[in-house]
Amino acid sequence: MKASEKFPSRVRELRQRFGMTQAELAKRVRVTQQAVGLWEKGKAVPQGDSVKRLAKIFSVPADDLLGLDKGRYVNLEKRVERLEKIVEELTK
Repeated sequence: MKASEKFPSRVRELRQRFGMTQAELAKRVRVTQQAVGLWEKGKAVPQGDSVKRLAKIFSVPADDLLGLDKGRYVNLEKRVERLEKIVEELTK
């Protein structure tokens, strides 16, 4: 399952855990209730500012909210570090 596929259920789960309606969450995120409904149905994804607000409201990292695999992120960081070292070596 891709991160974008995990997001709808994650938003719904967190919203319900926090005891909020779609309308209440929409107000706090500064979007329409319809936008929240579309997110939860997987028919739309929020813009960057909305992701930041959602993460803050639910007190979770944006990666967790988006359903990103932390292991992949760590591996990506390691690859970037290795590439940076290679570039550094080549530019000496």
